[in-house]
Amino acid sequence: MLLGGKWLASIPILQVLAWSVGPIYMSNVMGITLDSMARLKTKLRIQASVFGILLLLMLYASRTGKVTDIALAIVAAEWVRLCMMSWTLIRLLRIDRIDSLRIATGVSIIAATSATMVYVASHVLFHDQSVFSQLFGEVLFGAIGLGAGFLLSRPVISKNPAVTYLAGRIPLVAKILGVRRI
Repeated sequence: MLLGGKWLASIPILQVLAWSVGPIYMSNVMGITLDSMARLKTKLRIQASVFGILLLLMLYASRTGKVTDIALAIVAAEWVRLCMMSWTLIRLLRIDRIDSLRIATGVSIIAATSATMVYVASHVLFHDQSVFSQLFGEVLFGAIGLGAGFLLSRPVISKNPAVTYLAGRIPLVAKILGVRRI
C-alpha cells in the first residue's frame, strides 16, 4: 500500500503471513535459549522436523495454485515450530504445568483481543474506506486490542513466578501489573 497501487494485490498474502510474526519471534527467542543451554542438536531436530512439515504443506498448498494457500502453509509451519519449541523448553527447564498454562492463557487472551479488534476495524468499521484509512484503523484498533488484552490478562500473568520475581525488583512492573512487591 505504501509503495503504490500496483502492490495492492499483496495485501491478502501479507494479512495471512502476519499471523506468523509472533510465532517466528518467539521461536527465535526459544532457539537462542536452546543455544545458550548447549542444546543445538535438539534445536536442529526441531528445525529439520518443521522443514519437513513445511515441505509437505507447501506441496499440498501449491496444488491449488493460490499464493494465500502457500502463505497459510508457512503460518501453520511456524505455529508447529512454536509448539515444538515451547514443549521442549517446558520439559528441559522443568516449568510447572500451571505456570505454562498461565503463560499460554495470557498470550491467548492478548492475541484474541487484538485479532478481534483488527477484524472489527477491517470488516465492520473501515471496510468501505480507502486502503490507507483501513490500514490506520486496523493499526489503531490492533493497539487498542493489545492494551485491552493486556488488562484482561493481568490476573493470570501476575501469578506467574517470573513476573512476581520481576515485580519484586522493578517497581514499575509491580505497578503496571498490580502485583504487590515482596
